[in-house]
Amino acid sequence: MLVHFSFDGACFSSKLLCDKYNPSIHEQLNQYWKKYGVFVFPENLDFKEYLKTIDQNHRKIWTAVLTSPNFFKVKKLTENWKNLNELANHEPMYNGIEEYSKFFKVLFSDEDHFYMLTELGTISKLQGSFEIITPGQILVSPSFNEVKNNFEKKTVVGDELETIWKNKFSDLCKYCTDITIIDRYLFKSIVEDKIKNSSSSFEYLLKKISKYDGKYRIIIVSSINEINEDNILLDKVKALGAKDGEEALLNYINKFLTSPLKKNISSFKIIDVENKFFRVSGHDRYFRFDNSYYRISKGLNFMRVSEQIEDNNFDYFTGEKVVKDLILSIGDYHNSEKIIV
Repeated sequence: MLVHFSFDGACFSSKLLCDKYNPSIHEQLNQYWKKYGVFVFPENLDFKEYLKTIDQNHRKIWTAVLTSPNFFKVKKLTENWKNLNELANHEPMYNGIEEYSKFFKVLFSDEDHFYMLTELGTISKLQGSFEIITPGQILVSPSFNEVKNNFEKKTVVGDELETIWKNKFSDLCKYCTDITIIDRYLFKSIVEDKIKNSSSSFEYLLKKISKYDGKYRIIIVSSINEINEDNILLDKVKALGAKDGEEALLNYINKFLTSPLKKNISSFKIIDVENKFFRVSGHDRYFRFDNSYYRISKGLNFMRVSEQIEDNNFDYFTGEKVVKDLILSIGDYHNSEKIIV
């Protein structure tokens, strides 16, 4: 679950943001937005007017950031709301400020409005519904810290799958277009679950994706050899009428990749790569959503059970390069691609 936040019109008049000798605050805001937030704004927002108070160099940076959806998550609304200057010029001052909670969880303000709201007791009254903070307070924001802790927290035995999905993956998936999975044992687990007539991690992911409005490009990298080299599993596969692990896997995928589970997928490719790739390059297991990704110690096994039966480490990162470089390196190994959609 990401933090839905907005910048008030006066935010970029903040003393910190206007201090050209303090570039670190701009980088800090950008990093927290990139990793943990979704910027909510009205569709008629004038970015030039928004940024006119900060110095030219940072104005260029923020202009690029605010118009770069490939790297920063945004939510554009048809609704509009009064800014803090407008609310402050009415009696009683800031009347209706609680309406902000309909649109976002955190509002960034300049210092003047924040201090006035603090004096009026409004900041303390709003606790629990949403936050108003200055840019310099982002590191102590309860909302941002809650998301940060949830994203980086390991799961333990007994944790519920639905809670894990909601806290770590739901919004990352909702606001992305590219999903990449690198997990040596995923193909094998899919076939194992088919044989047991159990819900697989693949099926769980498809059901989640089908609830969102976006269109997704999906790539799964795994090893069919893990099926074919397991003699007991291979015998079970053949007993079901498939000649090998690949046929069993494709049968299962095609069975579930139908409407409505298929409607949100614009492309879907699976890549079977030799085991040497996973020993040398792709030892870790990755779950990528655009420019955010997890390195997961047990891979997507956590999606196979409603209640966790083993501990699992989740390391959270931003940046596309690591996973994309791994995909590019597959060409150095024997591999086979199948375009499903």
